[in-house]
Amino acid sequence: MIEGKCHCGQVTTKITAQPEFQFVCHCSTCQKLCGGSRLAAVVFSDEGFSVKGETTKYSYQGGKDKIDSHFCTTCGTPMYAYPRSAEGKIVLKANSFVDPLQFQPQQSIFLEKASSWAKEF
Repeated sequence: MIEGKCHCGQVTTKITAQPEFQFVCHCSTCQKLCGGSRLAAVVFSDEGFSVKGETTKYSYQGGKDKIDSHFCTTCGTPMYAYPRSAEGKIVLKANSFVDPLQFQPQQSIFLEKASSWAKEF
């Protein structure tokens, strides 16, 4: 099980599914949405996912279809996203993991968009 928590503690997440893909994304959209040089995230089946606390949803064009990204309404921590083009999948933001060692990236994507100083995992 992987547990997540926002900065202020108002939103908590739990998932019992096994990680399907762990990645670091350097695209310009992810840079802006996470407020840094890259996004660290994990794709799961959304079965066994639960969330407590209030989030706000922001939908944006990501690749082939829209992505519905959820943030804590109090502190703004990015928590999870539903890519509409991948029904039944959820993307959890690794920055929210209670145990950061549960994030073990397999690949960096959109490296061509990365800042020269941000190309490592």
